[in-house]
Amino acid sequence: MFAALIGVMAAAVVGATAAPPSSSAPAAANPAVSNNSMDKVECRRLEETGTRLGAKRVCMTRQEWLDAAREARTMTEDVQTRGSSAKTPGS
Repeated sequence: MFAALIGVMAAAVVGATAAPPSSSAPAAANPAVSNNSMDKVECRRLEETGTRLGAKRVCMTRQEWLDAAREARTMTEDVQTRGSSAKTPGS
């Protein structure tokens, strides 16, 4: 279950980075985007790694897509930061 959630969030990051910059900015940072547009549901096809059965369709509001992308980005940065600062054995 956790691996599936990570996969969805990672795919959301890929989808969010491929979107135009105006759609990836939060509503608070972009006053031209109304709250109503953030409540609109978007469905995306997410490819599943390791399967030939195709993609899975996931539907969330725009705000939920942004939140998932932000969470995945934060997790990725955290892993990268911890990985680069980890001490090697014997040092």
